[in-house]
Amino acid sequence: MPVNGFKSIAIGKFSCINFALNALTGKEIANLSEKMIEDIMKKYVLVAMLGAFGMGATAQSSSRFTLGPNAGVGSTWIDNIENKQFKTHGNFGLSLVYSATPHFGIGTDVKYSFEGAENEVITGNFKTKRELNLDYLRIPVKAIYFFGERGNRLRPKLSAGPTFGYLMGGKTTTEISQTNGNVLQTTVKSSKDGINRFDIGLNGAAGFHYRIIPGAWLTADVAYYHGLRDISDNTNPATPTSFKNRNVGLNFGVNFGL
Repeated sequence: MPVNGFKSIAIGKFSCINFALNALTGKEIANLSEKMIEDIMKKYVLVAMLGAFGMGATAQSSSRFTLGPNAGVGSTWIDNIENKQFKTHGNFGLSLVYSATPHFGIGTDVKYSFEGAENEVITGNFKTKRELNLDYLRIPVKAIYFFGERGNRLRPKLSAGPTFGYLMGGKTTTEISQTNGNVLQTTVKSSKDGINRFDIGLNGAAGFHYRIIPGAWLTADVAYYHGLRDISDNTNPATPTSFKNRNVGLNFGVNFGL
C-alpha cells in the first residue's frame, strides 16, 4: 500500500473505516454482516500500524544515536590468586552509541556484572576451596571505529576505553574439607568485607553491528577487561601482592535509532 494510504488512515478517527469501505458499492455494504465489517477494520488497523512503524524506523535509520539492551557471558578471574580457576562471568544492561562520523563513534554502557574468582589449595590432607562472587555496577566508556560505510548492513568495529566499577554486593564461600571429600567447615560472608568498593580498568573489544531492519541493529562483540586497581583493601606492607579483576566474554544486544 502506498505511504499516502497510511497517512490518510491516520488523519481522522474514522478514516480506517472509510478507507476499508470506499471500494465497496452500497449494495455490497448492505450485504456485509457486522462481523465482516469488524474483521475488515481490524485488518486495516493492523496494516496502518505496521506502515507507521515502517515509516518511523526509516526516519530513525539515519540517527546518530542508538540505544538498546545487551547481555554477555564469559569467564572471570582475579590475577595473582594462588591456584586460581576460571569462574563463569555474566552481565546485562543498556548500551548507548553516538556515531559522530561514518567511521568514528563514542559509546557507554550501564551494566550489572557478575564477576569474581575461584581457587583451591591443598595442604597435607586438607583442602580449602574458595568462591568469591563480586557483583559490580560497571560503566565503560568506549571510543569506537566502524569499518565500511554508514549505509552498509554489516559494520565490523573495534572499541577501547576505560571502565569504572562500583561493588554492589556478592558472597564469599569458603569450604574446608579433607582430601577424601569429607567436608569439615563451610562459611559464607559478604564479599564487601576486605574488598575495595571502586574498581577501574581498561576494556577492549572487537565485533560488529548488523542492521536487521531499518533503525535496528544486532550488536555482538568479544570483550576483554583488564583491571588496573588492587581490589583488596589490605594495607599490610608485609603482603604487598595486589589482586586485580580480569574477565573475557561474548556480548550480544539490539540497538535502536533515537
